[in-house]
Amino acid sequence: MDRRRPRVLLIDDNEATLQTLSFALRPHFSVWIARNASHAIEVAQELGWDADAIVTDLNLGTGLRGDQFAAYYGERQRSETPVVLMTGASEIVDLHAQARIAVVRLKPVDIDSLIAVLWSLIRRDRGWESDARPPSQ
Repeated sequence: MDRRRPRVLLIDDNEATLQTLSFALRPHFSVWIARNASHAIEVAQELGWDADAIVTDLNLGTGLRGDQFAAYYGERQRSETPVVLMTGASEIVDLHAQARIAVVRLKPVDIDSLIAVLWSLIRRDRGWESDARPPSQ
């Protein structure tokens, strides 16, 4: 595993969104992808429940929603992992407290903003120190 870059677990049931975000995040982070919550649990186990950040869609098809996965992950994580929740819903329910959601972003997500938010959260919550720099705004 590449520990020179923070590990981001990216979860979305839309293949196009998953591929677009994965492609955009890979120059900055070590990206692990999952296509639904069940798959995310498998990937989280591979990561030892120790991702540096999670980016998840709210609606992941059948099974757990993104906020529910975040709560499940939170019960198993090694240390506090920031979660960015993406949603296409026009009305956002306050999910921050119950699922340890750090940030909610409406879709379509601005990629540069997402990268900057991830760097900020990873540095703040995970104490990440690296020569790697977020893209300039």
